[in-house]
Amino acid sequence: MIALILAAGFGTRCRPLTNDKPKSLLSLGKDTVIDEQLRWLFSCKDINRVVIVSNQKFFDTFTKWRKQSPYRERIEILNDGITEEKNQLGAIGDLVFTVKKIGKLDDLLVLGSDNLFDDNLDEMADNFNDNKNITVAIHNFKKSLVSVQSNEVKLYNDGFITYYKEKPAKPMTADFVSLLYIFPKEFLPKTSKYLAEGNKSDNAGSLIEWLVKKNYKVRGFKMFGRRFDVGDIESYLITQKEKAKPV
Repeated sequence: MIALILAAGFGTRCRPLTNDKPKSLLSLGKDTVIDEQLRWLFSCKDINRVVIVSNQKFFDTFTKWRKQSPYRERIEILNDGITEEKNQLGAIGDLVFTVKKIGKLDDLLVLGSDNLFDDNLDEMADNFNDNKNITVAIHNFKKSLVSVQSNEVKLYNDGFITYYKEKPAKPMTADFVSLLYIFPKEFLPKTSKYLAEGNKSDNAGSLIEWLVKKNYKVRGFKMFGRRFDVGDIESYLITQKEKAKPV
């Protein structure tokens, strides 16, 4: 299984902290956000390689960081070539870009660059391997360290998603999908179909909403550990504080 970290954003909501570096390289204790993500990803027995997609502005910064990473031999950094925010490919655009670049396809785990989790990733990977359905992480908003609920979701008793709405004005459920997905390799070439239909490319969750509406089988995997976010300065500072506490 390959893991993809979507790190091609410009960190607008974390400025001025991200004026000269991506939010992935913001400090978190003695390390950085992405160092912690890599430890978590490689703790999973199924992950053998991590691909990080960056924009042109921060590509050299990521490349320099990679040289000192203990995982450098298992990391690949892709440059999507974007130099300005107004031209961003968006999360889904970068996913499609990566699928075309990585060569031989394998099952793909997709992780947002500002998402951190305490749960054992092996459990989600095992659940995926049991059925090979598209699988997404489900959290409860009331129990997470997230300032805004970005989507809402409903599941059947068997775990399949029956309803998904991206950016609801007033969420009717407390369950939401985090940007932690696993796609079977057979599905990956179909990601470009989403863009071919003229759909928006910025929010990764819009792809999940599209899949549910198209009646793809999307399984929700409920996680109950701590869920952190570094999407803006406020949430980053909260994550720093909470990460310093013992579990």
